[in-house]
Amino acid sequence: MPPYVIHRDKQNFSPDPDRFWPERWLATDSKVVTNQAVFLPVLLGPMNCVDKSLAQLELQVVVATLVQQFNMDLKPEWDPSNWEKDLEDYFIFVKGKLLVVLSTREH
Repeated sequence: MPPYVIHRDKQNFSPDPDRFWPERWLATDSKVVTNQAVFLPVLLGPMNCVDKSLAQLELQVVVATLVQQFNMDLKPEWDPSNWEKDLEDYFIFVKGKLLVVLSTREH
């Protein structure tokens, strides 16, 4: 079943399932229904994000081009152990600096 239909079913999201109302996820009122089990923003199934496949393909092309065209070395003064120390995990993953020096490859 398409997420559009599931997300507008009053059994899953009520009251007013058609309204943009992000605060519904924070509501403590028992009359507010937010069924997390059926919430599919852009992640799963054939109705997932339209541009996801294109974005992944573009990313593969960019990474392959970078690897073919450039040598990559860590900056000499940078301590690689800082990479793991600077990682932070909240709702999203925050990465620290990864200091890399790019130089063109000789063909």
